[in-house]
Amino acid sequence: MAAAADDSETRVLAAIEPDADEFVPAPGGARRLLIPAIVAGVVLAGGGGAWILSGQPGGPRLFQPPGTSSHTTGNSVIEGFGEASAEPSPSASPRVSPSPSTTAQTSPAPPSPSPAPQAGPPAPLAHYRFDESSGTSSADASGGGRTATIAGGAGFVSGRLDNAIDLNGSSQYVALPSGILSGATDFTVAAWVRLDSNSAWSRVFDFGSSASVNMFLTARSDAGTARFAITTGGYSREQRINAPAPLPTGTWTHVAVTLRDGVGILYVNRAEVGRTTGMTLSPASLGSTSRNWIGRSQYSVDPYLNGLVDDVRIYTRALPASEIAALP
Repeated sequence: MAAAADDSETRVLAAIEPDADEFVPAPGGARRLLIPAIVAGVVLAGGGGAWILSGQPGGPRLFQPPGTSSHTTGNSVIEGFGEASAEPSPSASPRVSPSPSTTAQTSPAPPSPSPAPQAGPPAPLAHYRFDESSGTSSADASGGGRTATIAGGAGFVSGRLDNAIDLNGSSQYVALPSGILSGATDFTVAAWVRLDSNSAWSRVFDFGSSASVNMFLTARSDAGTARFAITTGGYSREQRINAPAPLPTGTWTHVAVTLRDGVGILYVNRAEVGRTTGMTLSPASLGSTSRNWIGRSQYSVDPYLNGLVDDVRIYTRALPASEIAALP
């Protein structure tokens, strides 16, 4: 019979606390086990006896009573069964399981941080939009304060992006501050031009101090094509980038020249049209240039530019082809 009782107790305990593997002795031969409390005073019956769930200050406990009398103590009274022991177990402590009706509260996940804004291309050293309507100066839109001077009475007209400077081909040009690219080893100069005529050696830009020390972009050279050249020893010592054709007339054309690590590239309408490697000269080679002109040559015999110029941008780095293509 003892074996049967143990088996019944095991079944009852397994139903109540599947992980329980130990009884705690109680006075009078009773055996007890700590279990999660549901309701004090519930009677659990098995084939080998009955079990009482009691509530007391030390926590809920389950006992098998030794007799069938009714008593009133500090524990719950269960009619027809013996008193549940109030003696605390020296080794056990109450364990509390969550109520089946309790729903776990999940805190909302914190919002994902916004991605850092992507940095755009560095601003140009100088930027001339020529968006003024009148006057003898044009602001540097880069914020660098390198104001351009309008010479010879040139005026502002509707241009490629907004307004543009209108040069008459005889005496008008734009003067930029001295030393504008002083010390630069890499550079980009970009602009929109619309030529009314294209005389040989007229300049889109010419930065230098004399006919011997300069760098320039001409719309048509003596070879009949657009050309960039840089020199510290006059015409015979120029390092050049030649295009396959002159700049067109009567239409807006985007031009750009870049130099980096001895590689010079000429772009027309955002496409590379000429490249020269092994160039040893750069703006830094020219020193602090004092005559930095748009539409005028260092050579007094060369013609002035006849046409419109808009959105001139000067950088102290060589813009890659992708950034040239992205320019307005």
